Amino acid sequence: MLRYGFNSINLHRIDLTSFTFNPQAIHVYEKIGFKREWVHRDTLYLDGEFHDKITMAILEDEFRSLHESLS
Repeated sequence: MLRYGFNSINLHRIDLTSFTFNPQAIHVYEKIGFKREWVHRDTLYLDGEFHDKITMAILEDEFRSLHESLS
């Protein structure tokens, strides 16, 4: 998906949102190059507690730098 976004449709930035109750997903996103940008505190009330929403993003140059180092 990242390759398609950056190579085929020439995006400069791709961002996503995750929640703190899903640390496994956040770990995977960081591992592939996404960086945390914003924490929106107590955004979602689920199962009796509030959870933070995290916005993460990767820029084209970050993606290209990471991709080159993996080749």
